Amino acid sequence: MSLSASAFDALQDHWAVTEISHGTLDRADRLVNERLATKAVGKEIDFSFKVCSEDDHFLEQIALSYEMAAIEGLDELSRPAGGNIDLRNQAAAASYKAFEIRRLMAVPSETHDRLFFVLQLSAMGYCGDRWSDLRHWIKENEAALVAPSVAGVPLDRRLLYRLFHCWVRLFRKNGWDDLDRVREIIAGLRDDQKHFEAERLNNGSHTADRAVALRLVALYHWAKGTEILAQYMLQGQ
Repeated sequence: MSLSASAFDALQDHWAVTEISHGTLDRADRLVNERLATKAVGKEIDFSFKVCSEDDHFLEQIALSYEMAAIEGLDELSRPAGGNIDLRNQAAAASYKAFEIRRLMAVPSETHDRLFFVLQLSAMGYCGDRWSDLRHWIKENEAALVAPSVAGVPLDRRLLYRLFHCWVRLFRKNGWDDLDRVREIIAGLRDDQKHFEAERLNNGSHTADRAVALRLVALYHWAKGTEILAQYMLQGQ
């Protein structure tokens, strides 16, 4: 996939982006370039960039606007061919811009926030054709990719942590072992389901049981989709 200048031009007309003034967008681009320069050669060059405590929140808002545009075209982007080309290009261009901002943000320290940040950033990098930049970010942030321990955690969290581990491997693709290991992890999750599901669905409340059941169903579907993708990447079918 290659992105044209026209795709980025069209993105500026999206409702989520037009709500932001051109001056504000220019300021966001300048901040991104300054942070990228500081990160790349900040140890060799002493920049005089002005740092504001509200910059992180400001860039978060800009990234969110691009992500809204990306989500709107995500279904078209997931199609192998055909469909609405304009929406496909919109999703890719918006993902490109969102990744450009997100990759320069600090990784959250709270466990679930960290997992979501890594998955979100990786998805934006993949959809925005920023694969090489994502690989570079992964190499620089290996500590953020460590899956939490599943010892003593309920089944839904066990599933989440294992699936995070799978997707780190899918995005990283560090040799065939990364992909082959995904299938082993999914097989282990099936054993976990047999051993821990009944206990997790016994919460002493029908409402709580239903909520957990829906969460587990969603995670099971995610696990199956993960397994299918890994198989396709390994075998091409």
